[in-house]
Amino acid sequence: MRVHLFERARRRLRSKVQARSRRGATLVASSVLVLSLLLGGQGVLANPWSLRREPSRFVTAPWAQAMKETVETLGRRFPGRFGIVVSDVDRGFRYGHNEDRAFYLASAVKLAFMIEVFRQRERGHLRFEDTLTYGPEDIRDGSPRLHDVAEGSKVTIAELLDLMIRSSDNAASDLLSRHVGLENIERGLRDEGLKGFSRLTYMIDVRRGVYRGVDVRADDFTPFEVRALRWTPVWEPQVAKLNETLGVPEGTYTKADLLLGYDRFFATGVNRAPLRSIGRLFERMLTGKLVSRKASLEMLELLTGARTSTARILGRLPPGTLVAHKTGSQWQHLCDMGVIQLPDKSPLIVAACAEKGEPDPSERLVARLARRAYDLASQDHAKTSPHH
Repeated sequence: MRVHLFERARRRLRSKVQARSRRGATLVASSVLVLSLLLGGQGVLANPWSLRREPSRFVTAPWAQAMKETVETLGRRFPGRFGIVVSDVDRGFRYGHNEDRAFYLASAVKLAFMIEVFRQRERGHLRFEDTLTYGPEDIRDGSPRLHDVAEGSKVTIAELLDLMIRSSDNAASDLLSRHVGLENIERGLRDEGLKGFSRLTYMIDVRRGVYRGVDVRADDFTPFEVRALRWTPVWEPQVAKLNETLGVPEGTYTKADLLLGYDRFFATGVNRAPLRSIGRLFERMLTGKLVSRKASLEMLELLTGARTSTARILGRLPPGTLVAHKTGSQWQHLCDMGVIQLPDKSPLIVAACAEKGEPDPSERLVARLARRAYDLASQDHAKTSPHH
C-alpha cells in the first residue's frame, strides 16, 4: 500500500486551506466548492495496475478474424469513418482497423501533454509540488473545475494533471502545456518512439481555429470572448453571438458558415495521430518504458480516475471493470483510448476513434467495439496460458 500520487497533492492543498483559515484569510464560495472536490477522497490506495514484460514480438491476434467481422458489420451501419487498435501485451497479440489513419484526437491529445509533464519531472525541470497561477488569460470553456477558481489562485502541477486527465479541464491543459512548451511535447513524443503525431496546439487555439475558419478576426478573440461563445448553445444562438462578437451585422454569418469553419479547422491537420501510435503509447506505458517505470505506473493510476464519458469504452463492459483511459470529443469527432483490465487481471489496450457521425451512434460504436475486443481476449485468456 502506498499513498496515491495525487492524494499527496490534495493533502498539501488541504493544509494550505487550513493555514489560510487560521490566518483569517477567506475564500469565495465557488473556490471552496472546487477545493472540496479536489480534496475528496481516494485516500490510501494500492495501484491497481502492474507492469508487464514486453513480448519479444507482436503477432496478429488469433481472434483477429472474429474482430474483423464485427468491424465490418458495424461499419455497414455507421455513416462515418472509424478505427480501432487492440493490443494484448501479455499474449503479444495485436489487431487493427484503419490503424495507420491519423485521427483527430480532440481532448485525447492531453495524453501527449501529460507525458511531457512526467518527462520534465523525471529530468528535474519541474516538481509536482510546484504551483502555477490561474489568471484571466487562462479562462476556458470546458473547464468544469478551474472556472470557479478565483483569478490569481495558485494550483499545483499535480492538481492540474489530475484536472486535465480526470476531468479533461481545458484550463488545466493549457496551463500545463504552456508551462512545458508545445515544442518540447512534440520532441518528447519522438524521443519516446511515438511517431506520426501532427503539430499540436493549445485548447484555446482549437476554439479560435474553428471561428477563424469563419472570419480571421477570431484570432484576436480574448479567452473570455471564446468562452462566452462556447457557452452559447449551437447553432443559431452561437452564430448570432459570433456575429455580435465580431461586430458585424446580424445574419452576416450563418450556421453553414460555422459548419464550414469546423471543416476548415479539421483540414489543418492539427492534434492528430495514427491509432497504431496510440496503441504503442499504451504498450510502452504497460511495460514501464514510457518515461520510466515509476512514471508509467503513475500515469496508469491517473488515467484510472477519468471522470469523462462512461458511454464509450466503458459503455458495455461488465459493471466494475477497471479501465484507465482518456476520451476526446469535438464536432463529429470522438475518441476513447486506454487499458481495460480483463477478468484474469491482464491488461487489454483498446483505442478507438470515430468521425463524421453523430455523438450517440459514435459512442455506441466505440462501446460495441470495446466490448467485442474484451470478450474475444477474455475467451482467449480463459482457454490458453500466456506465451511470449
